[in-house]
Amino acid sequence: MRFGRCLARTSILGLLILASFLTQPVVPQKRDFHVCYINTIQKEVLQDKTVVVTFGVFYSIPYYYASCGEPCELKPRAGQTKPTGSLEIKGSTRLTDIPVTPTGKPGEYRAELNLPADAPVGKAIVFIVKDSLYDGQTTGPERDSSHVETSDPMDDSTFMLAGSVVLFSGFRPEGFPTFAGLFTLLIFLATFLLFSLRRIKKTRDTGSSGSNLV
Repeated sequence: MRFGRCLARTSILGLLILASFLTQPVVPQKRDFHVCYINTIQKEVLQDKTVVVTFGVFYSIPYYYASCGEPCELKPRAGQTKPTGSLEIKGSTRLTDIPVTPTGKPGEYRAELNLPADAPVGKAIVFIVKDSLYDGQTTGPERDSSHVETSDPMDDSTFMLAGSVVLFSGFRPEGFPTFAGLFTLLIFLATFLLFSLRRIKKTRDTGSSGSNLV
């Protein structure tokens, strides 16, 4: 009888200990993530314009079925409503906490960089700034990442930044269709005016000749 009571108490104690372990809150494990690839969509951009960047963020998990690893889902930081990141055009401009939006492809995000009007012209390289991305638990990547630092041999985060030269009173090269249309209109008006003046002159000359004959 005593043995049976002892066994029952031991079983109850074991169940209580097991239940306490099961009710312990599960703390999500922090995992490092990296930028697997980064690309600039436009390869020639003018000052004061926008360059679009796409990049892939993945957890570094060995033997995962995808070449980059497990896709990472970025989260907003405290006080933010959307995921953000910081991107830098090396040696030129750093844009901090700009929105990054999913493209629909697992782990891939899109960011728009509005270039300043005085950005240095020439070849530019876009980087994801170290620890500027957030997945709800940790920050990444662990270093500034351009196409040079990624594992994808085919990505390219470079573009050519061209000067936005003013041609006439506010007309810029990117507005050439508008400028060409206005220029054509001016030529037409000048031709019409010249034709009208010649016709008026010819009419006057004809009138003068008639007066002399009389």
